[in-house]
Amino acid sequence: MPLIAQWIWRAGDPAPRNLHLQFRRPFTLAQTPQAARLHLSADSRYILFVNGQRLGYGPARAYHFHYEYDTYDLKPHLQAGQNVLAVDVSHFGEATFAHMTGRGGLIAQLEIDGQPFVWTDAAWRAKPATAFRRNTPRVACQLPWEEQFDARLEDVGWTTAAYDDAAWEPATVIGPDGAAPWSVLSPRTIPFLTDEPHNVVRGRALGRFKRPEVVAALHAGPYLAPGDFTANKHHVDGLFATVLHVPRAGPVTIEHVIVPGGETPLTVIDGVPVAWQMNWAEESAVVALSAGDHSVLLDWQGYCHDMDITYAFTGMDGLAVKSLLPDEGDIWAAAPKPSPEAREAAQAAQGVEALRACGAAWQAVPPEFAPPADIYAEVVYARPLERADKAVRLPLRVSEPIAAGEAQHFVLDFGRLLMGWLEIEVQASAGTTFDLLAYEAEQEGRPVLISLINNTLRYECRDGRAVFTSHLRRGCRWLVVAVHGNRGEAVLHRATLRQATYPWDIQGAFRSSDPRLNAIWEMCAYTLRLCSEDTFTDCPTWEQAFWTGDACYTDVLLHHVVHGDPRLNRRCLLLMADSLQRVEIGNKIVPGDWENDKLPNWAFLWAMGCAEYYQLTGEAAFAAEVYPALVKQAQVIERGRNAAGILDLQGYWHLLDWAKIPDGPTYTLTHESCLAAASLRATAMLGRVAGQPDAERFERLADELTAAVNAQCWQPGKQAYADLWANGPAGNTSQPTNIAAVLSGVAPAERAAAVLPHLLYGPEDWVTTGSPWMTALACWLHAQRGNITPVLDTIRDRWGAMLDNGAVTTWEIFPGFEVMREWWTRSWCHAWSAFPGYVLSVYVLGIRPLTPGFGQALIEPQLGDLQWVEGRMPTPHGAIAARMERSAAGALRLEVTLPQAVPAQVKLPAGSARPQVTGRRARVTREAGQYVVHLPAGARVTINA
Repeated sequence: MPLIAQWIWRAGDPAPRNLHLQFRRPFTLAQTPQAARLHLSADSRYILFVNGQRLGYGPARAYHFHYEYDTYDLKPHLQAGQNVLAVDVSHFGEATFAHMTGRGGLIAQLEIDGQPFVWTDAAWRAKPATAFRRNTPRVACQLPWEEQFDARLEDVGWTTAAYDDAAWEPATVIGPDGAAPWSVLSPRTIPFLTDEPHNVVRGRALGRFKRPEVVAALHAGPYLAPGDFTANKHHVDGLFATVLHVPRAGPVTIEHVIVPGGETPLTVIDGVPVAWQMNWAEESAVVALSAGDHSVLLDWQGYCHDMDITYAFTGMDGLAVKSLLPDEGDIWAAAPKPSPEAREAAQAAQGVEALRACGAAWQAVPPEFAPPADIYAEVVYARPLERADKAVRLPLRVSEPIAAGEAQHFVLDFGRLLMGWLEIEVQASAGTTFDLLAYEAEQEGRPVLISLINNTLRYECRDGRAVFTSHLRRGCRWLVVAVHGNRGEAVLHRATLRQATYPWDIQGAFRSSDPRLNAIWEMCAYTLRLCSEDTFTDCPTWEQAFWTGDACYTDVLLHHVVHGDPRLNRRCLLLMADSLQRVEIGNKIVPGDWENDKLPNWAFLWAMGCAEYYQLTGEAAFAAEVYPALVKQAQVIERGRNAAGILDLQGYWHLLDWAKIPDGPTYTLTHESCLAAASLRATAMLGRVAGQPDAERFERLADELTAAVNAQCWQPGKQAYADLWANGPAGNTSQPTNIAAVLSGVAPAERAAAVLPHLLYGPEDWVTTGSPWMTALACWLHAQRGNITPVLDTIRDRWGAMLDNGAVTTWEIFPGFEVMREWWTRSWCHAWSAFPGYVLSVYVLGIRPLTPGFGQALIEPQLGDLQWVEGRMPTPHGAIAARMERSAAGALRLEVTLPQAVPAQVKLPAGSARPQVTGRRARVTREAGQYVVHLPAGARVTINA
């Protein structure tokens, strides 16, 4: 049924920054309906309540020109008499890595017994949710705004039918379905996220802490990139200043988190640059200051992504900050794009008056861009006054009032990393504050605080008992709870993490005689779960971004062998295709609004992933749907070759891996040409499936590019491909480049054989891989060629070390990556590192398609040093089950169960005895030194050899 509903919002700003807008629509039913369906969408995100019950979250991320609506079955939730639909719409107002800039809006249509009954129009009522503070810091440039909720301002009961909304304003109609910036909406193509409660399993009291005397936060984007609400990187140029008041002479500690993805400002106090001490992602300094006012200057220049920053000044009571401009603004002043003379004078200014008179065009920063609280800084930069380390259990009780400026700290453990909505149940006097900081891991007893994001929440209590559920999803294992401001007893009755991921119904399985490998497979599967929502994401905590290179290739493959549900794979691949309506090659994050710094390798891996998806599903309609976008991208490759035939895309970001390979915009990278060739072959294959006559053109282009790489980038003396092309092979020799050459099929058989031994453990003069993802790809290449022993050894060693150090999910990087200094890894849960799960299922268990869509399957286990392996492989026709066991004498026994529509070839290891098949007649042949058992569809057999 078409939507007759209207998009609605409120009068005024169409795209407000960090606004929660509450909507209500009461209605009466004479009787309980036989059927009730609600269609709903919003911009940016909604939380749906029906008769006081929280029911849903959405919509799934999408481009505005392909926006979706969600559908709910409301029959179980409606009643005869009074009912109400209530929706909290959070509009970001600035782009994230998962949402484009647009405008606020809500559209909804309730159908009762098949007919429209209630829909969004001017009869709906709206009100800003004043309990959510709007002038908060960004969680990070990838994510929206830190949640700070003051329950004293909450509209208690607003989601229930009995609430009186007469004082609310009528909604303002924007226009019908299809009104700009949205297209005509299409139905959601994937299931809703889960909502599974997990409670705390243990806790510790940490003691009494002194809260930072001064926390000075700044949202600098409006001054460094005025009028630009995208998530793009920018060249920034601006001065910012505040005045620090010091009550008495003495040392003052200054702390701040470095700026991710860009340049950290030069910080100058009274004309003297601050000498920072680095602690991975944080900087601190101790500065001896006299009593009185001191100028604090931030000189921010360079290429920058995240333009929020917070400084903490601690060490003595009475510290305070105030504006450089008397009686103007809040605490910050800004001078965008100062002249060179003003900048020089500002840096040299020895005091407040000199800085004010430096010649910069200072303007006051209003309070909306100077958040009064930054919860990460307030919790992390607190100083211990009385240490405690004792076990506690919920409910947590703080019985006595906490002194002003102090807090009681606790840490709670959910037992493993989770992803979802935090929910707390508290009881306290009005004004009592619970600050929450979630983090992923502890390393050798130390909390690994996530200092590049505000993974935090503040809840300020009203009198009595209340439950609060966060609107932002976050990764969390450990939760710091800082309690302050209570007048009497404050109680945390419950802390719950409501796990919200793609519904996880595992159809695949892997087990072997090695418990370590089994645990690694389970670790990979669980990692992928936490990184699966409305798309695959890189990590549940740091970014929650759909980085399309690894997600559209290795995540697609792993999701198939673990989960077997093609819907999420299909959605991700087509969402990437949508990006080509905006940019010339598939974007690196989709649908995020970071569209400069184009990353060709991620686009090429997407094309390769499209081909893999077709091989797994046999879905010809998908090939036809994605082909036009692939062609557009292929034409960029065609135009981008230089006179030598090498792909030479100037001005792009040439990243492949965290390895030490140049990736700046002026380089010509061998690996990029290799993956481009593979993407052209994928385009040609899918074009043939779709019946497109121009498909062979892209196969020819792939041949030409392959020939150029082999002629121009091969180093005969090293028997390997060089990283760079500069009128011939240039630069270093690296594992990632040579992995790309073999993975793409660019390396002919003899050259692949030459480089293969070096892809896992290379010569000393080779640049090594920089990520578990790239190492897993090297394992895959060995496994494809039957070299299973180094694969098993590498997985046991490198991923097993994660297990040994308490991991339940795979890490983004291996320990020893120099940028991390003393920390073992960055994210402790990253999907690109989970690919060994695929290698174990497809090459150790050994089940994969021989023809698209498992029209015929191949079963070829590689035991290596294992005694047995067993498991299941999902197919579009049901799961294939297999078990292979080797006796002490070396005899093999293989059990296979096939779905009714899937025949298979079973290849036995070279040297096996002639197989005996029981359970079903089967044909046996011998090919290239291997016995092959040809099984009919639906066979259930035992093979002894």
